[in-house]
Amino acid sequence: EVFHTIGIDDRLGGQLATRYLLDKGHRRIAFVSGSVSEQGVIQKRFLGYMDALNEAGIAMDEKSLYLGTVSYDFALSVPEEMQRRGNRETAAFTTADILGMGLVKGLRRLGRRVPEDLSIVGFDDLDLARMSDPSLTTVHQDIAEKGRCAVQMILDAVEGRTDKQESILPIRLVERESVARHTEKEG
Repeated sequence: EVFHTIGIDDRLGGQLATRYLLDKGHRRIAFVSGSVSEQGVIQKRFLGYMDALNEAGIAMDEKSLYLGTVSYDFALSVPEEMQRRGNRETAAFTTADILGMGLVKGLRRLGRRVPEDLSIVGFDDLDLARMSDPSLTTVHQDIAEKGRCAVQMILDAVEGRTDKQESILPIRLVERESVARHTEKEG
């Protein structure tokens, strides 16, 4: 059996997102995600987060990992959990835009603002990311192109071309309104 894969470099995406926050002066960066299972995109995005922290010489703090489900409702509950843990993160990398949007809303419920109190980077660049308030800085992947590639692979297979194909599509960071530069306040 031949398995064709179409993907993006999820690890690089996690690294891009986290490095962007580091470049903006953030040092305490939360990782908000579904569970980091043995394999899969979330694990790769987590490894990218780790890569960027390691590059910057920052130790990963397990207290800054918020793992649940990739859902709006889970992300809504994260700001309260941050408070409970007494954490002072200034930024969060969320492994899906839906998590970023839930985080924004959860923070707002506690009277906190994005990006003033917490900067957020998402992943996927869904249309909703552009529409959310504030609009979400996020890692863009071309989902339509993924679909076109998949159709092409199916057509090739139908025509008898069976050599294993692997496509890695490009990603990029899209800057919007959910990230602010962090300056360490004395105190």
